[in-house]
Parts: sequence; structure tokens; C-alpha cells
Amino acid sequence: MKRLGIAGLALALLLPALVAGVAALLIAVRGTPEVRLIGVPAGEFGQMRPASEREASITREEAVEKAKDPNHPNATARQVVLARYFVSYPPPGGERIVWVINFANPDEAGSGFISGPAGTDHSCDWAIHYDYVVTIIDAQTGEFLVGEERAHFDPSLPPGPIRVGDPSDRAYCERLQRQRQAAQSP
Repeated sequence: MKRLGIAGLALALLLPALVAGVAALLIAVRGTPEVRLIGVPAGEFGQMRPASEREASITREEAVEKAKDPNHPNATARQVVLARYFVSYPPPGGERIVWVINFANPDEAGSGFISGPAGTDHSCDWAIHYDYVVTIIDAQTGEFLVGEERAHFDPSLPPGPIRVGDPSDRAYCERLQRQRQAAQSP
């Protein structure tokens, strides 16, 4: 009887260590699960890990409504995920549970704000097309945390969402595109 008690005790002590070892091995082989956003380069927002919907205080639908730009009330989401995400602002920085909203048609959801250094030629801004528009909402408070968008310049496409300049002057805009690309080349 004493032997069975010692063997049982040894098994009880070794079993959790074995489970922890297997879990560590699986994480090492597969990596930490990470949220991937459709159409967004991996790592663009740092690491985002999946979270459970039980951890959210606001619903997915509420988050999508909060994420929409007032100028684009009909924008639709193509991907909505709940994630653990490190937010540095507003202070204090730390990991938060967030709703990540990735919009379906970036040209319809983009801000339309194009910046550039003083003197930037905006006459071809009609050729700007959004690659993605992503908004991050705090899943506890509903607070807007981050909005991120990326766009590219392509005068070979039909006019995009920014109605600045004359799309009929496509040749000028194509020359401008070549000049910008040449200026960026080493």
C-alpha cells in the first residue's frame, strides 16, 4: 500500500510538469497564436493575440459602429476580431482587450486625408487608393484607440475616393509617379 502511495504521489507531481513541458514544446514549434488581418502586412500593428469574447464589455456590433468615420457611415467591416494588444497611448501603456475592425472597401472607409511636406503637389491626389483601413477600439470602454490606413498612388486606376485634381490629366500624374519613384531610389 505504501508503494502505491509513493508512486501515486510521484505521478501527481510529474503529471503537471509533463503537461507544462508539452505545452511549452507546442508553443515553441507553432509559436504564440497571433491575429492576422486580411490585406494588412504581418506585424504592421505589432503582436496581437486572440482574446475571448467573454472578456469584452461592448459587443462586436457596437465596436464596428464606433470605428466608422462619421463621413462614412455605410462602411462595412470585412474582419472584426477581439485581441490582446499593447497600447502605449493614452497612458498608462499596457496590454488591453481590443476590437480590431478591418474595413471591407478601404476606399470607402478611408479618411481622405493626404499629407506631405510643404509644397507637395496634390493635383493628382485623385489617384490615391487605400490598401487598408483598420480601427482599434477598447473592448472594455468603447474608446477609440488607434486608426491606421495605408494608401498607394496609381494613376492607371480609375479615380479613387479623394476628389482633388483633374483625372483627365493622367499623363501628368504618371510622370509625377515616375519622378516620385526615382526620388525614392538610392
